[in-house]
Amino acid sequence: MQFLTLNKGRNCTSFILSSSKKHRCKRPRWHGGNYQNGTNGIPNNLDIMEKIKEIQNLMDSRTLNSDSECELFEKSIQNLQGNISLNDIENLLKVFYDETNNDEIMFSLIHLIETLRGEDYLKKIAIFSPLMTDAHEWAMTLNKRILNSQTFFEMYTDIIKSLNSDSKKKILALLDDIKEDNPQRFSEKIEVLKSRIKI
Repeated sequence: MQFLTLNKGRNCTSFILSSSKKHRCKRPRWHGGNYQNGTNGIPNNLDIMEKIKEIQNLMDSRTLNSDSECELFEKSIQNLQGNISLNDIENLLKVFYDETNNDEIMFSLIHLIETLRGEDYLKKIAIFSPLMTDAHEWAMTLNKRILNSQTFFEMYTDIIKSLNSDSKKKILALLDDIKEDNPQRFSEKIEVLKSRIKI
């Protein structure tokens, strides 16, 4: 059967019509904003232990292999909306999983994280996205969305400049993978970024 799936490998902001064996949930999906018009994530009504539990629920259901996993994942995304801080980004990035069975629902985690925005958000992504060993494709997607914005691209370049040598090498290696994945779209921009950075 054909249905919409996320084309996160090449055009990270579009959906394509394709045949897929990945699991489809039966319920309406939660839709967040995007990086351009998101709102700051301001802690709301979850205490620390509740937040830890919700993030663990995301980890436990990240394969999205059944309706129950999809439901648990989406519920936790909703509960965390407005309740995350920059300190949660490292753990939230560990949830991403390239072998998930539902890219569209997993993408709602990107929308959640991107509500934080700003320079501190970008620094966390620069440091921790190269460490996403279970989710290299998603790490590239997070960075592609930053590169696609000229405003955030300039900020990101300055942030990468400020990183220590080890973190700098890791994020530049990830950016090289993005360039290889889609040279037509990203090669020039990444070369400009690299030309401004000394290792």
